[in-house]
Amino acid sequence: MKMIIILIVRNNTKAREVILNLLQTHTDRQFTAEEIADEMIAGGVRIPIATIYRTLVFFEERKQIKKFVVPNSNRACYQGIPKGRDCSKHYHLKCNTCGKLLHQDCDAMTAFISHMENEHGFVVDLGQTVFYGTCVECRKKGGK
Repeated sequence: MKMIIILIVRNNTKAREVILNLLQTHTDRQFTAEEIADEMIAGGVRIPIATIYRTLVFFEERKQIKKFVVPNSNRACYQGIPKGRDCSKHYHLKCNTCGKLLHQDCDAMTAFISHMENEHGFVVDLGQTVFYGTCVECRKKGGK
């Protein structure tokens, strides 16, 4: 018989540490609060969902993580920002097949963003810009 021991984290500092570690370790993925809870449980740690939400707000305010709202829903996803990167300065590519989120800097997009502002008076919020499609790995596997 396999016994699983789950540590219940009630200390906010420890919860913050564990959640930030998860998000910083997987900066190519987005997680919902529920997925974070599931990841914690799989790792033997249980953090109350209310603590997870409070912790996510805490890190978002400090620009250590990025919050994305899924289009046409009220569902929020969170992603760790890689150390030394500023997500407000580049755009993102999200794979519809595997869910991977790629941080991109591209001269062609920089020119496009500049064109939008100079020619159309529209300032694009790069930190909120996400292009959805299929990554090269999934295309190689036969994804759409």
